[in-house]
Amino acid sequence: MLTIKEITIDKLKSGKLKKDFPEFYELKRVIENNPWHNNESTFTHTLNVLKDLEKFLRNNKNTKLKKYLNQSVDGYKRKDLLFLATVFHDLGKKETIIKNGKLSSFPEHEKISILKSKNILKDFDLSKKEREIVLGIIKYHSDLHSIVDEDNENLKKQFDKLMKSSKDFFAELIIMVMADTAGSYLKKTAPARYDFRMNFYKEALKK
Repeated sequence: MLTIKEITIDKLKSGKLKKDFPEFYELKRVIENNPWHNNESTFTHTLNVLKDLEKFLRNNKNTKLKKYLNQSVDGYKRKDLLFLATVFHDLGKKETIIKNGKLSSFPEHEKISILKSKNILKDFDLSKKEREIVLGIIKYHSDLHSIVDEDNENLKKQFDKLMKSSKDFFAELIIMVMADTAGSYLKKTAPARYDFRMNFYKEALKK
């Protein structure tokens, strides 16, 4: 039985966990090219997202949010479940890649990510509720990405609806998508969109 504490960025990067979930290492061969990624493997991107997640958690000064993330669900803290969801959030990109010239897209990759994660999570010492939180973060991360855009006229309505659907882990979802955005190439390709998204997420976490 695996524990979340056994998973670290260094172990993931070195390949020490390849026997435990080889699906993650298959992402080395998935190359992404679009406004969010510049000829980057999903493996490398995920490691960068994890680094940005750890940076956020380390530098977070919001005492209310810090207390929330340190809450124990059953055996694990919310921030631990968030870390695990971030590790597996893009597992489905191998099966969903669509190439259009030099560009690549991954429609509904989160659905495959959930299926793969469900199987992997069987080997973790998680309660039912903890598994649901991990899978929920993975399930809704693409929705949040698509909703939060400066050109979306229905942003508030859609955001509020998503917040209700993911109320048990909405703060974690926002933080993961923030890290996902920070770990992307969007800051260089579309700085205005990047700033809008990051500022929106930061304001949402204050509520």
